[in-house]
Amino acid sequence: MKGRSRRGVRGAGRRWRRWFGPVLVLVVAVTVAAFWWGSHPAGERTRPAVHPDESLPSPPGEQVTVDIFLTRYDPQTGAIRLVRRPRTGSAKQPADRLRLALETLMDGPTPAERNEGFGTEIPSSTRLRQLRLKDGTAFVDLTAAFEEGGGSTSVMARIAQVVYTATQFPELAHEVRFLVNGQAKEWLTGEGVLIDHPFSRAGTPDSF
Repeated sequence: MKGRSRRGVRGAGRRWRRWFGPVLVLVVAVTVAAFWWGSHPAGERTRPAVHPDESLPSPPGEQVTVDIFLTRYDPQTGAIRLVRRPRTGSAKQPADRLRLALETLMDGPTPAERNEGFGTEIPSSTRLRQLRLKDGTAFVDLTAAFEEGGGSTSVMARIAQVVYTATQFPELAHEVRFLVNGQAKEWLTGEGVLIDHPFSRAGTPDSF
């Protein structure tokens, strides 16, 4: 009897040691999980992790309204006149408003505006390459398409469209210098319009 009792005690001890390790691991895991759950608000439990190398999207700029200057034929005078038209878009900084205005100017009139008689003398494939502001001057760099086609009236009208659009914020710029494909040119197109100087509203007519 005594021999069997000792063997039974030793067997029970081995069984206890066999189960003690897994039970201890389970208890620790449950304790850690309960602590984490209790120390994090409900919103944080479902929020996806953001890794250090992931960049969060920057907030969008505010919605603003800017002006562009299109053209319209005046049947009473037989002249082409500049006409102010509003455009809306997103801009973060004051200079972004000016860039928005020039970029939307290059898009020309909307289909609805064309039906109402609004037009543009700026060739449709013209794009703004770069805009730089310095000491009240807007350096407007346009693609080579800006020089395409049209007679002297068309060229002067397209210059005026850019000048009036670019100088709508006097605190940013009150005059414009033109560049084509990054180059300062003396003459624009085969019509020989001189552009080696700054253009301001005061020296640029708004009808042609």
